[in-house]
Amino acid sequence: MKLTPHSVLYTALGLAIISSLGGCKTMRGDKVAVQMMPIVELEGAPGAEVLENDTFRVIVTDIKSDYDSTLAPNLHKTLFGTLGRIITESGAERVRIERQLRTKLEDEFKRIEMEGKSEYTSPKAANLAISGELTTATITTSYDPEPLNYDFKKGKFVKGPAECTHKALVEGGLNFYSVNPVQKIETVAFSGTDSLTLPATYSGCPEINATQAQNLFSDTLNKTMKAESYRVKSLMAASGSVVMAHRDEVNNKYYFRTSISPSSGAVAGVMAEFIEVQNIAGVDEEFAITSGEIVCTTLSNKYSFVELDGTQIDGRIQKGTKVKLTFPDGANFFDQIGLNMQSQSGGGC
Repeated sequence: MKLTPHSVLYTALGLAIISSLGGCKTMRGDKVAVQMMPIVELEGAPGAEVLENDTFRVIVTDIKSDYDSTLAPNLHKTLFGTLGRIITESGAERVRIERQLRTKLEDEFKRIEMEGKSEYTSPKAANLAISGELTTATITTSYDPEPLNYDFKKGKFVKGPAECTHKALVEGGLNFYSVNPVQKIETVAFSGTDSLTLPATYSGCPEINATQAQNLFSDTLNKTMKAESYRVKSLMAASGSVVMAHRDEVNNKYYFRTSISPSSGAVAGVMAEFIEVQNIAGVDEEFAITSGEIVCTTLSNKYSFVELDGTQIDGRIQKGTKVKLTFPDGANFFDQIGLNMQSQSGGGC
């Protein structure tokens, strides 16, 4: 019987297996018997009370606009809203803070840009802070007197009436900072285009009106941020620990139950990385052991299961091993993940 990550099903053979799986929901596909397996506890692993979800708490500070465009005066608000949706989709929690603390953080961000460092340690209100800016928002117009359009009935390209294409360009960047202490960790630059084609008039190309321009800018920004969302989400992905393990001996598959919940982004189809922490010269450094796909969650929606092939197991994955979500590139992937998170269905064990 051939299985894929999308056709795996947990089922119970007797009360022991039912209890070991913690009441998982069922997925589509063929049924397999999955038995609980012993798992070594990681030396120095946190207690059960610490094995809960580690959900990122995120502060969004200022979104600046340095572009010169009267056609899109509120585009920075669109970026603010789009960023909020990406945070929600990643499973992170957006934290609202007092104006005084927000202003202090913004001042420290400026100091980092000027001096390269900051000595400020903020109250432990969040893990991450994000600031952003729009640097470009322009529209250029081109005229085509004889555009070629494909005629499906004729099965060939035919010349159409004159048309005007309005092309929007939106550029900017997002800066990510740790807040305890305040340090810059990464910048995600974005740049994207989109276009609107309209019929030309006898006098050529009329100016695009304000409503059309605002809609075009908004569509361009949303499309651009969607393409970069995997990078943003990976910076604030939730982490947790291995809680227990199960094994399908027939198909040589392992299923590691993690403490990351669906509400924190652990839905079917998302990848999870197993991490080994080593202390090197007094500093804890993280090294990837292996990664696998989340195939289902428990009925309680408190835990998730990651599938690994037997060839990926080398004994380093133990109870208490750190697990962190990772998000691959691809806008279509995130469309599907967004649907899974909203419905919370189709990914149960």
